[in-house]
Amino acid sequence: MNGWRSFVGGVAVFLSLAAPGNAAKVEITTHCFPRLTMLQILSHAGETPKFIALAQDGAVFEVLISETGSWTIIRTVPSGISCALAVGQNWQPLQTLGERS
Repeated sequence: MNGWRSFVGGVAVFLSLAAPGNAAKVEITTHCFPRLTMLQILSHAGETPKFIALAQDGAVFEVLISETGSWTIIRTVPSGISCALAVGQNWQPLQTLGERS
């Protein structure tokens, strides 16, 4: 079904897509699983970790992106539980000053 991505056990996250040429809306989620399970779920959507950051509280934030531009931001706490914080479509890298397209 276009605009939906399935999670384990039939849990789905709605990806609200905007009209062509407009930025996509982002759906905020709080679906949590053990980190390895979360990574397996997201790999089925073609998403792999691309960015990682450590927060002061010991949590790890990751951005997973697919070749088609779908993306998910997850937060993993020291106990190993990962929660999807936001999902979306149309991930685009930014050019920095001095880069040429």
